[in-house]
Amino acid sequence: MRRDKDVIIEIARTKAREFEIPLSLILAVIKKESDFNNMTYRYEAGWKYHYNIEAFSKMTKTSFNSEKHLQATSWGLMQVMGTVARELGFIGYFTELCDPGIGLHYGCKKLKLLLDKYSTVNDAIASYNAGSPRRFPNGDYENQGYVDGVNENIKEFLKV
Repeated sequence: MRRDKDVIIEIARTKAREFEIPLSLILAVIKKESDFNNMTYRYEAGWKYHYNIEAFSKMTKTSFNSEKHLQATSWGLMQVMGTVARELGFIGYFTELCDPGIGLHYGCKKLKLLLDKYSTVNDAIASYNAGSPRRFPNGDYENQGYVDGVNENIKEFLKV
């Protein structure tokens, strides 16, 4: 079921406190990734990294190939990759990541790990989208448009 934006903001507010992440950053990532549509999902054909496919396919009683493809799909408000969710302890069915409370939990968990790992928020933002803060020789991120978009969105949500 698609959730109302105000409900999503309240869930995000709870997760911001839980993970000690600025609410404006969480909302900015949500806007960039899904534009507040919690039912969003996207298969990433070029995705190469997977996590314990055989074990999770047995646990969820799905085929090996289904688990593999679903790990290569991003889910929900923060477009958490299935593999990332598995690494972070998610053992459910991937469609559960479209539930705002569940999807935001794993998205914020990943974002918090990146904020703690990198020295700048922009490095964490770039990594959230691309796996690491890869830069061109001129200093721009390879995914500079994504980083700029999230930063622009942050301004919109500073007063929420």
